[in-house]
Amino acid sequence: MRLILVRPEPEAGRSAARLARLGHEVVNAPLLVTEPIAQGQAAGSARDDVAALVVTSPRSAGLIDDGTRAAFRHLPVFAVGDRTAAAMLETGFADVRSAAGDILALGRLIAAAGLPAGARLLSLGGEERAGDLAALVAPAGLTVERRILYRMVQVGSLPPSLAAALRAPGPAAVLHYSPRSAETFVARVGEAGLATAAARLDHLCLSPAVAAPLARAGFGRLRIAATPDEAALLALIEG
Repeated sequence: MRLILVRPEPEAGRSAARLARLGHEVVNAPLLVTEPIAQGQAAGSARDDVAALVVTSPRSAGLIDDGTRAAFRHLPVFAVGDRTAAAMLETGFADVRSAAGDILALGRLIAAAGLPAGARLLSLGGEERAGDLAALVAPAGLTVERRILYRMVQVGSLPPSLAAALRAPGPAAVLHYSPRSAETFVARVGEAGLATAAARLDHLCLSPAVAAPLARAGFGRLRIAATPDEAALLALIEG
C-alpha cells in the first residue's frame, strides 16, 4: 500500500524504514521542521537549586548546548521513553531514568523518585508539549521550570512529493502523528487546490486530538488508533 508520512524528521525516517520493511511504498513528506532556539543562559543563575532534568523527546537531547550540559551533567534525568533516554545517554548524561510511556507515566516516575519537597525540575524541550507535567508532580511538592530548546515550524508550501502522491491513482493512506501536522496538512492541501484529492484517501490518526483538524475540514475517511502509539497506528493499515 502507498503510505504518506507527514511527520517531521528524524521520526519520519525511522517510521519510513519500518514501513518499508513491511513491504509498503512510503512517501516521506514532512510538514513541520525543527527551528532551534538559542539558549543563552539556559542554565539560569540559580542552577544549584535544580534537582533533576526532564526530557520528553529525543530531539531535545541533540539541542542541549555545551553550557547546559556541563552545568547539569551530574543530575538525574527523567525521560519520557526509552528512545529519549537513549538519546540523553548518548549526549553524555549518566543517570538517565526512562518512564517507558507517556507524560502520565513520566509524572508517576518523578513523583516516586524520592526527590525532596520543594525541589525544582528543569524541563528541556519544545515550545509545544503534551500534558501538564507541573500539575502531575505538584502533589509531591515539586515544581517544574520549562526551558524551550526548539519550536516546530510549518513548511511554507506543499512538498512536491506529497502533491504527486495526492494526484496519483490507487489506494493510499496518510499517517498523522500530531494535531499540528494535521492542521498543516489541511492548510497546505487547501492552498494547493488538492483538498478533494486528499479527501479520497484514508487518514490514520494517532489520537482523537490528531483527527480533530481533519474532521473539522470535512475529511470523512478517518480512523483512530486504539492507543496513542505507533504500533496501534500501524495496526490500522491492515484493519
